[in-house]
Amino acid sequence: MSKIVIVGSGPSGCFLANALIKKAPHLQIDILEQLETPFGLLRYGVAPDHLVTRKQEQMFERLIQHPNIALKTSVKVGQDIDYEQLKTDYSLVVFATGASQDKPLRVSDEELMGVCGSGAFAAWYNGHPDFVDWQPNLGNSVIIIGNGNVSLDIARVLAKTPEERKDSVMPLHVQDYLAKHPVKQIRIIGRRGPIDAKFTTAELTELDSLSQASPWHSAPTDFVSQLNDLPISQQKMLQQLGDYHRPQNDNKPISIEFLFNLSLKALSGTQDKQLSHATFERTDSTNAEPTSFEVNTLIGAIGYTAQPIPGVPFDADNGIFAHTNGRIDANVYCVGWCKRGPQGVIPVNRADAMALAKTLFMDHPEVFAE
Repeated sequence: MSKIVIVGSGPSGCFLANALIKKAPHLQIDILEQLETPFGLLRYGVAPDHLVTRKQEQMFERLIQHPNIALKTSVKVGQDIDYEQLKTDYSLVVFATGASQDKPLRVSDEELMGVCGSGAFAAWYNGHPDFVDWQPNLGNSVIIIGNGNVSLDIARVLAKTPEERKDSVMPLHVQDYLAKHPVKQIRIIGRRGPIDAKFTTAELTELDSLSQASPWHSAPTDFVSQLNDLPISQQKMLQQLGDYHRPQNDNKPISIEFLFNLSLKALSGTQDKQLSHATFERTDSTNAEPTSFEVNTLIGAIGYTAQPIPGVPFDADNGIFAHTNGRIDANVYCVGWCKRGPQGVIPVNRADAMALAKTLFMDHPEVFAE
């Protein structure tokens, strides 16, 4: 009987296992997960208040009940079993380990207290076991760097009232910490302009329904005149962003301000190494003076890299496994964020998994034949 191993039990790995077992129910598929609990990004990356998205877990729970699928938790490749052993023990090896390492900000003093990455922050507010004792050193003023949905998730979670946060799977100790450390000012800062933002309309719209927070910006809205040349989804997103071109709502105590065309250049802190200021330079002007903000907490949401595994070819420049169309080595493949980088929501990873399944069927018909 052919045996396949999938390293990683997040969405890409589970979607792939589902596609393979449907095609060849006789296969033996082992799914290796380094944590004690499965489902990776779905459990520890998706915002805790996005309950509809999290319902995908129910399908994955059913999947791992299949008699020919074995989920093996607390197994770290490179530590508990090495790469060469995997290639010996299995007909095919697929890495679906995701990309969970925060990219560094690459400025001096990023080790100051109050500075962290969005991956760490999301892991904390989702109850990741490696972050149970971690805290974000949260203050009244927060800057989130990055113009993607992760920034919106963090801003929304911070701006919600304790009552609003109850409708989520957020751990109680995190809810308690956030209730005791209320935020008053949130700035979402991107180094490019609005038209380059990677927000989605649904995530942007959620901010407008917060009871105590007001999303707004004062950036030029000339991007609205370019909408006709853009995909419909991007047009809708930019229209929503255009609706936020307004003064801050003084009737709501929490400000969520969008700023564009600003690149982080320096951080500074107090004598006890607590973050106090962040300085930015404009990317759309060579003459403008740097802008400095007082800030207690700065969260970098500028992307992630995959975690290298000893022996597995790795593309350090792009933070992914080295591959050609998903092929790493003879009988070794990768899928999802560890293949493409941290781009694309869960449906995109499903499509990637389906594409790899077709590649495997084509490359190795003997593995899937009864």
